[in-house]
Amino acid sequence: SPGVGLVKREDLKRKLQAIYAERGEANPEQAATNFLADVHEHTGLLLERGPGEYGFIHLTFEEYLAGMAIALRGQGNADVLMADIQPYVGKAAWNEVLLLSLGYLGFVQQLDQVAGEVMDRLAASGSPEAVILAGEAATDVQNGGLHPDRCRRIQTALLTTMTGKAIAPLRARAGNTLA
Repeated sequence: SPGVGLVKREDLKRKLQAIYAERGEANPEQAATNFLADVHEHTGLLLERGPGEYGFIHLTFEEYLAGMAIALRGQGNADVLMADIQPYVGKAAWNEVLLLSLGYLGFVQQLDQVAGEVMDRLAASGSPEAVILAGEAATDVQNGGLHPDRCRRIQTALLTTMTGKAIAPLRARAGNTLA
């Protein structure tokens, strides 16, 4: 349920069954049922928000897990990561997810070269939203392994966006990020 953050119990159960089947679980249906029972009885991460609908207790968990999933799905491959990230660049609801994904990639997976390459590609794309995302991600990692040459390229792209023909709010965001 995009924008609402809820999923119907049966849709969630079907997805869990597919995940368990993919992982080779002997009884995916039972594993999904057990997972939902455990979530309901023992955790506060997913809550039953209405009759037969589940949602995360807080948006932060959803954002972090989505960002982590993007980073893990990429398996350190900048091409895969760009393909996964690109459709969401410039969508406000996804900005924090994408930042968390790049942070997870650089800090937790310690793939700072790959995270830097993705930031480079975003900055070089010419899209004001992508340039700003690269700048925000670079600001988050700062001295976390981002090569000074990459920092300069991202700064130059932000400066170009700030002084270019992008709409005023994007120019302002680029300037704030650059600052």
